Amino acid sequence: MSSNVISKQSVKACLTGRLGVLLLPVILTMGSCGWLETRESFYTNYSQAVSDGAIMKGWLPMFIPHSATDIAERHDIDTNEIWVRFHFSKDDLSSLLGPCEEIQSTDVAFPRSNVTQAISWWPSNLRGPLNNSDHNYKFYRCFQETKSPQGAVKKPAFLAVDSDSALAWYWLLS
Repeated sequence: MSSNVISKQSVKACLTGRLGVLLLPVILTMGSCGWLETRESFYTNYSQAVSDGAIMKGWLPMFIPHSATDIAERHDIDTNEIWVRFHFSKDDLSSLLGPCEEIQSTDVAFPRSNVTQAISWWPSNLRGPLNNSDHNYKFYRCFQETKSPQGAVKKPAFLAVDSDSALAWYWLLS
């Protein structure tokens, strides 16, 4: 004897299966959209970065020297974290360091290594605590003014400078 009565279990199984099929793409898309929050830009020189608005938007520090070249910048819109690399003229070293104070490597808050591993141009030895033979950097703490719902806030940022090669890395954490 056949029955036209549909059990609650069959309806639930049917809906769960169809709902799962419908929701799976949405769930996968949401999980893989972290890259939408992250932007990366490259500039040949300071003038190009200024023209693109990178300094006014806060993605590059205000004190980046006019001699800066080969600028790589990555920022996360969601966390407001920033990572920057640039070359500079050795003549601009004192102006570069003007708003910053020299600190020991033990006082540095390094970027999260899981984030910097995805940045091809970020050096592996700036992904965490260093031993003294691992680098040729001097470290500095600088303050970057950022906008928040409460108004302008000065947040600590860090600068690693290799003055021998006139190369600097800058990062601002969330």
